[in-house]
Amino acid sequence: MAMIKIYRFAYYDPLLKHDRMSLDFATGDAIAERHGTIFAETERSVDESIVGDDGTVRAVDIPPREVAEERRWMPPQGGSRPSRGSLRRS
Repeated sequence: MAMIKIYRFAYYDPLLKHDRMSLDFATGDAIAERHGTIFAETERSVDESIVGDDGTVRAVDIPPREVAEERRWMPPQGGSRPSRGSLRRS
């Protein structure tokens, strides 16, 4: 079970006539063959079994990352927001 590094990349879209960012990932060699630009900050290490013959990996096939710590995305209950009742006019 070898691990391979994959990246998101930008490639030239002849229809739009400018570069666009890929939704999928690919190996460095596959990106170089397409004359693409690697986004190093998107590097992921995945099992080689999910990499296709052309060196690409669909984004939906990549397993989720392990989260180091759970982050809270909503404010805690009883936060600083006023309650709905206090906003009503008399």
